[in-house]
Amino acid sequence: YDIAENILLKGNKVFGLLWNADDTKPAVVGMIDRTTNEFQELDISVGVHDYATDGVHFAIAVQKGDSNTVQLFELEGTKLKRVSTLPKIKERLVKPRFTEQGTLVVNGEGPDRAMYLIKYE
Repeated sequence: YDIAENILLKGNKVFGLLWNADDTKPAVVGMIDRTTNEFQELDISVGVHDYATDGVHFAIAVQKGDSNTVQLFELEGTKLKRVSTLPKIKERLVKPRFTEQGTLVVNGEGPDRAMYLIKYE
């Protein structure tokens, strides 16, 4: 890959959003296991525009109409399994990030510019 962005170190794994500048294929999330030095593309059924992870839980900005919004996924092996589309939130969600304590923070783009906090158990 030509471009690696949003590099995150979580435990013994390094995650990144990867793509080639001259390629029409969507970006992928890749993972390097620092104990084995193996690289793997994570298997996901949607195109990725942005992401955040705590190493297990992923908040991924996926295509929705002519825009994108954040949906929730969990890592199972090398597959990202969708766990929620956050159906009760009607506005576009952007800027996913995790706090050090593991809380997911996303910004809403509705009229009140809400900020949503999602705590995993």
